[in-house]
Amino acid sequence: MDTTFIIQGPLCRETTKAVNIYKNFGEVIVSHWNTDPPPMIQKVYDACKNIVTNPLIIDNSYNYQNIKFHLQSTLAGLKQCKTEFAIKVRSDEYFTNPQPLIDAVRRSPKKLTVTNFLFRSDVIMHPSDHILASNTKDMKAFIELCLDFISGYRSNQKVKIESLGLSKEYAWHILVAEAIFYINWLKLKDIDAISLFSGKPLLDIEHNYRKTLKQHFNLVRASEIGDFLLRFHGNGLFCKSAYTSEEEFFNNDTIVNNSIKSFDDIQIPALRDSEYE
Repeated sequence: MDTTFIIQGPLCRETTKAVNIYKNFGEVIVSHWNTDPPPMIQKVYDACKNIVTNPLIIDNSYNYQNIKFHLQSTLAGLKQCKTEFAIKVRSDEYFTNPQPLIDAVRRSPKKLTVTNFLFRSDVIMHPSDHILASNTKDMKAFIELCLDFISGYRSNQKVKIESLGLSKEYAWHILVAEAIFYINWLKLKDIDAISLFSGKPLLDIEHNYRKTLKQHFNLVRASEIGDFLLRFHGNGLFCKSAYTSEEEFFNNDTIVNNSIKSFDDIQIPALRDSEYE
């Protein structure tokens, strides 16, 4: 087997189900926290002996959207990975057919393979971060770059996108985890993502973004990975949090329905609006 699934995050009911699916397709490493209930740890251990238990340390370092915990648990799993390729997944999600992801990584091992759930069409630098897959060497270096990137920010600081020289006209108004992943994956490829957009006309921004996606990312749609459970913990009383089909998130009245079907779906609304001026 040339692929390892890194299941990261707090343990839950879905974790064991995910382990039992993924071990039919590759190696499995579960990277979780020492605050998880002992019975849950035992249950997961019975299904997967490759467990990394990380100390959950809360300090003053940057952790907006739990990005630090996300990165730390992912890196801890990657450090134990001995296969050529790695697929990072969440502990509270699963999908029954990972083969299209494995095939995509094998075909393009230098790209970052992601899925389309919450890969937003209406802003730049918002790829999905629920599944991340590539060659293991690049994955490790990439996650380390992300950790270094956030080291200059304070705990729960909301970083305005303008502080990076960008505009909320075409990017999410604050620095989110997805942008951190995009910026640092391109940095791994010796590309300064900010310079592609800062001070540029909207048409160039949209073009540059689509071009970098096609050159450095793979997209595998959720509809291709079998039965799945994907989660979005959004705001609002009527915000759905669990999705089991593409139709659910394409037709849902939240930001989830901005998910793309292909990279060509990227369209900056401000650019469309300018056509009517």
